[in-house]
Amino acid sequence: MSCNGQADIALHLFGNKAAQYYNGIHDVANGCDGFNYQFMEMDSYKRLYENHQLAEAQRVYWSEIIYRAHITACASLLRAERWLNGVLDGYRIGNLFVWAASLRGLIESTVDSFIPLAAADSVFRKNLEQINKILKTEFSKTAYWSHDLENELIHFMHGRKLSGEESKQNPQHKTKRTQEYLLSMFPDKDHAVHDSYRKLCEIVHPACSSVAAFVNENGCLYTLSNCRDREYLNNINKSVQLQYVYECLLLACFGFPVSILRCINRMELPDLFIRTVEKYDHIDGTDYFRNLYVTMLAGDIIGKRVKEGEGAPQKTA
Repeated sequence: MSCNGQADIALHLFGNKAAQYYNGIHDVANGCDGFNYQFMEMDSYKRLYENHQLAEAQRVYWSEIIYRAHITACASLLRAERWLNGVLDGYRIGNLFVWAASLRGLIESTVDSFIPLAAADSVFRKNLEQINKILKTEFSKTAYWSHDLENELIHFMHGRKLSGEESKQNPQHKTKRTQEYLLSMFPDKDHAVHDSYRKLCEIVHPACSSVAAFVNENGCLYTLSNCRDREYLNNINKSVQLQYVYECLLLACFGFPVSILRCINRMELPDLFIRTVEKYDHIDGTDYFRNLYVTMLAGDIIGKRVKEGEGAPQKTA
């Protein structure tokens, strides 16, 4: 289907505001391609400290933080775009199961991205000038780091189910239950996203909803219909609650990644520049999620005065 055709379906299904976010996600995601990120081996990194090259060690540390944030923002946009295309395709062809699986995937993807994106957004916006000075190796006596942000970005890239031994070696790689991710972004269990997620799980798992999609019940009479799922799908998408869910999810999928990529565009790493994000100066509503995040973790980076010959904080990986 053409981009214009997909955009028309997005407008019909998501509503005007959420459709604008969808178009923005599609626009920026097209520029998330072809980037290379070179990470330093841990032994080489440690030698910088051993040789008292603190300014260079800090440049490497923060460059790698920014690389991870760039990957996180771009991967989040690309995942969202793919899931959203599944939502739109499922709706267009009237396939309840493709639509439900894709929307469920979008919810899980969005809440998985929330903490690392919110952490990077907070740290970068508050400390942009300081980070640029670090990238230009202007600090030779003070080390600055953000272990919380670093661990969240590593968790995003490597989070998975671990064996007992792996869990001991790399605890930040251990994935959480979906409910934990959901509650981190939507702490109110009565929020519409929680209710929608439960209903989607009943279709995808499957449960009774996946059967009811083909069976019409009228008293003691049950009638099987192989096209009732299309009617079921249309009725679900008429609900005000689902329109609100679409808007919440698409705002989160778009707002944080664009804010982060705009910050990175202003850093001393020109190879990471993405021109398309410059079109999106301010995205209404992102502050709601920022305020939610502030209650969980501050966005400051920590400075430590380092004496001659003294070790400094190490990167995790």
